[in-house]
Amino acid sequence: MPKRPLCRLLLIILLLASPCLAEEYKFDLTEVEKKPYHLGGYLELRPTLFGLDRDAALYKVRFYNQDEGKTTEQVTSILQLEGSLEEGIARLFARANIELDHTDLRWTNEGSRFAKYISLKPSHSMNFNFGKQTMKWGKVYAWNPVSFVDRVKNPDEPDLNLEGFFMASANFIKSFDGPLKTFSFTPVLLPAYGDMNDDFGETGKLNVAAKLYFLYYDTDIDVMLLSE
Repeated sequence: MPKRPLCRLLLIILLLASPCLAEEYKFDLTEVEKKPYHLGGYLELRPTLFGLDRDAALYKVRFYNQDEGKTTEQVTSILQLEGSLEEGIARLFARANIELDHTDLRWTNEGSRFAKYISLKPSHSMNFNFGKQTMKWGKVYAWNPVSFVDRVKNPDEPDLNLEGFFMASANFIKSFDGPLKTFSFTPVLLPAYGDMNDDFGETGKLNVAAKLYFLYYDTDIDVMLLSE
């Protein structure tokens, strides 16, 4: 008698599992195949309400001939788009940023092409990049003292993408089996002539920078330099 309920339970489990066992497994290569193009971005809308101290000296300087009351509003909208296209060893990449601000005083807008460059990768260990790009040297989160060829981060929002500089760069990377596991060398040429990179530093010259990277055992070692 005790065996009959057990047999019935096993029979029910087999009947329920039979459709799953009979289902044919399908593998779609298109689901994992890398596409030659990419398009992405984001839209950010940030409303802000400021409380004003009407007795403060800064209030009297900024609103000396106006009565803004105890509060003022600001709406910031940011649209950032990026896309890339790959063909053979070549890759085109572009990123654009548009910011529109509205306050009680006026509308302001600012647009910039953060990046636009072409990358050539003749092998897995070497690539060349030409155009407006960012290097992101250093590992400091907010303030980065070694970002020699990048713009200064905003400490309030250090994760934001930065506008790049026009430059030519290359990257060579090699892996090893010994204590030195990885080595890479990144030279950079950053020209400052006329309107090109005129906000980088002294104009009328070619700036040279380089980065050496070593992974020795489990330790990251970076050596960076800039010759102005």
